[in-house]
Amino acid sequence: MEKHLEAQGEQIAGSPREVYFADWSKLQDDDPACDIVFPYTG
Repeated sequence: MEKHLEAQGEQIAGSPREVYFADWSKLQDDDPACDIVFPYTG
């Protein structure tokens, strides 16, 4: 992802991090549970 952002002229502005949005008690094996966030400036 970092290479893609840089190729688009964006600059990484911090470390990537995980953002959890799921209700863990209701998740199934294939359900999405988090996003990986890459902060950047354009």
